[in-house]
Amino acid sequence: MRRFFLSLAICMMALTFSVNSVAADNFSWRGATVYFLVTDRFANGETSNDVNYGRKVDYGSEQMNAATFHGGDLKGILQKAREGYFTQMGIDVLWMTDVYEQLHGWIAGSGKINDFPHYGYHGYYPLDYTQMDKNYGTIEEMRELVNTLHAQGIRVMLGANLNDPGCPTYLDAVQCGYADAFGMNEKQAVEHRRDLDYIKWYGECANWKDWWTRQWIRMNDEGWDQTDPLTMSLYDLPDVKTEKTESVKIPNFLKKKWKREGKSNDAWVNPSARKLRKDHKWAPSDYMVA
Repeated sequence: MRRFFLSLAICMMALTFSVNSVAADNFSWRGATVYFLVTDRFANGETSNDVNYGRKVDYGSEQMNAATFHGGDLKGILQKAREGYFTQMGIDVLWMTDVYEQLHGWIAGSGKINDFPHYGYHGYYPLDYTQMDKNYGTIEEMRELVNTLHAQGIRVMLGANLNDPGCPTYLDAVQCGYADAFGMNEKQAVEHRRDLDYIKWYGECANWKDWWTRQWIRMNDEGWDQTDPLTMSLYDLPDVKTEKTESVKIPNFLKKKWKREGKSNDAWVNPSARKLRKDHKWAPSDYMVA
């Protein structure tokens, strides 16, 4: 965990600089004005990308829709930047929530209560670190946004939730084939079901061979101290064994996903991440910060 936070800080700071930046040479992080925004909730600049991957955004009520995707995207942020929204506030840094591909399905809102479907709109439920989430925009749109902000003297800081992959969901299990989801198909798996025991289903993940295995994450049957912040699974999120030094292989479901997608997602795939889509002789933390 300590190594993770250090690496994360370095990665996020590195992302704030570009050859196109015209920010003042006397910039200092000490005292800098940082504006934080949730990418999905800030501004919707392109309604055609509001629904992707078989997700559902309307469950019929404000409470049920509280944690669905609401349409915010890079084009919406870019539009506000061009209007002078950020320069008029006088900010030095724009901090955006994670923009890589999130879980397609939902997890149980309020934990065991499961009173609403909770999607990864906030960027904390990663599925695939190598590409943008289609709800947010393409790689080129990201470049345009960053260059525009840099030209205004504003640095860009990206969220990076690297310590845990997203929880399993019924929809992702069906689409990626890593577990049986009560025999449901994609259309059924996206609906909110309170009659199914999600917590119990999630508890069986140690038996799933194609998901994140115990080589990668801590399993409940391993007896980890859940009061220790270095080994606990925070909010039941699958915790990566960042202290592990032995090499591991990329989970099978990701390899199958990339093969299935082929070149269809090229507009969203980070070009610098293509070389990471294969097994390396790396420990889990090395993959996560690569």
